[in-house]
Amino acid sequence: MKCPKCLYDNPEDTIFCEVCDHRLDQPYRYEKDGPTMNPMYAVIVALILGAVATVLAIVTVLEFTDFEWFYAVIPGALGIVIGTYSLRTARTIEGEGKTLLYLAAAAAILSVVGFMLGIALI
Repeated sequence: MKCPKCLYDNPEDTIFCEVCDHRLDQPYRYEKDGPTMNPMYAVIVALILGAVATVLAIVTVLEFTDFEWFYAVIPGALGIVIGTYSLRTARTIEGEGKTLLYLAAAAAILSVVGFMLGIALI
């Protein structure tokens, strides 16, 4: 029996799809609950914010300038939010989703590093 959601060909006596766990006797209704922003753009923005936060925190720690701690915390926090959003949306993409998932994870980690370094400056 073919799954109405993922189109996987399941054995005839199966109640739930072996791939997506959709109940096979129920029709699949597509609901637009996916990403509202292109996940690649979200990953790029999160990577930039994470890099900015990390560089600003390191520059502040090394006292090259008289930046305050919040210069690193604010882009770090925004990078964390956008990075975790892109992590969630990258999991739903097929095909090149793995590469996007790894980039989103790197963006989130880089944002956390910048954020934590900024917090450590308080």
